[in-house]
Amino acid sequence: MDASLPMSKYIPAVVVGFLAAVLVSFGLGAFVAASGADAGYLPSFLGLMVGVFAAYIMANLAGTRRAKAATPEQKQAVLDFRPEPGQAC
Repeated sequence: MDASLPMSKYIPAVVVGFLAAVLVSFGLGAFVAASGADAGYLPSFLGLMVGVFAAYIMANLAGTRRAKAATPEQKQAVLDFRPEPGQAC
């Protein structure tokens, strides 16, 4: 990832949130229209909520990174460690 573009990791989250909002709004609107009922603002509102939720979750997951793995020497040093007598739990 390019350090000069700090917002670039949020662009996919916003796009997925927008797509989720559009798909849920259109799908629910088509379903309600097919049943002959008047949905009012319900499809738009639910689509907006799903889109915001999807973008929020993806944006939070975009910031997570794996920790650096220990080198084989560090792993062996930890495995070889022995506490002094009387100092262990």
